[in-house]
Amino acid sequence: MHNQPDLNQDMRAILIDRMVELQLYVNENFELNHETLYLYLAVKITDHYLALSDAGSFKYAVESVVLVIINAERCPPCFDDFLYICDDAYKRRELPAMEMNVLRGLNFDINIPVPYRFLRRYAKVRALKRHNH
Repeated sequence: MHNQPDLNQDMRAILIDRMVELQLYVNENFELNHETLYLYLAVKITDHYLALSDAGSFKYAVESVVLVIINAERCPPCFDDFLYICDDAYKRRELPAMEMNVLRGLNFDINIPVPYRFLRRYAKVRALKRHNH
């Protein structure tokens, strides 16, 4: 993350803490699938985005990455709900722009394999084997 001279370990820890807070709030209040904001994926996307972004863009990284992941859900919260979650820190028109900034910055490559997906697949295969015997 050499492109982020203002970002040190403490700042990254704050970003991750914010992501955890948002994950807990969104999952509690909007009852999304637990893997929707799977933290490992969010951290990986954040780190990847910060590594490719210009200096200063990290201030939007957490909310932007959360937006990208939330919008992968079938029934995501609307932008107004997300504004409420972020304490109206942004204007409504900024949210789609932030999301597009992240997606373009990552060249729309957000399909990062995470252990949870492999574990879920393994559980399905195991269940099929048991069912067939």
